[in-house]
Amino acid sequence: MKSNAKEYLKEFATSQHDWLKALIYDSIESNGNISNERKNEIFSHLTNGTNLNITEPNLSN
Repeated sequence: MKSNAKEYLKEFATSQHDWLKALIYDSIESNGNISNERKNEIFSHLTNGTNLNITEPNLSN
């Protein structure tokens, strides 16, 4: 059993499209404070198919 909501979000994100996975992972890492620059990167990926760097969040804290 998972010990917090972030673990459930991370598991859910694994089966999502890259843009949604990036939003979820970034939300986990930043506690919901995603920069406008990052939001624009994700939007650009969604609309234009640009490359998107997705980093799995660290849940050890």
